[in-house]
Amino acid sequence: MSRFVERHPAWALIAILAVAVLLWLIFSIWPPGLEAAIGRKRVFLNAVFNGITLGGLYFLVASGFTLIFGLMRNVNLAHGSLYLFGGYVGYAISTWTGSWVLSFVVAFLAVALVGVLLQIVVFRRM
Repeated sequence: MSRFVERHPAWALIAILAVAVLLWLIFSIWPPGLEAAIGRKRVFLNAVFNGITLGGLYFLVASGFTLIFGLMRNVNLAHGSLYLFGGYVGYAISTWTGSWVLSFVVAFLAVALVGVLLQIVVFRRM
């Protein structure tokens, strides 16, 4: 970390200021003017954390596309549909049983099985 600060002091200052502003927005009591401009704090924090989560999910899908294309040298658009299939299976199992842990395990196993079947049946022939 200290090497980054030594090499890029301007970017380090920008990062420190961004973290400080974010921490202030999260932990401080908002004045009425800021609440009128941005909205309620709870809604703001929900939007921030939902944006971070959605960005992480987009990163996972995009890195999966990149990894598959880099290894197999063909565009495998089934990656996104398998991601969506896992979401549907996870939602169905969690509403059926009420356990998100069980839905995570079942969705993981279902998507892994479908992915292996697609590899054997479809992609090896390509």
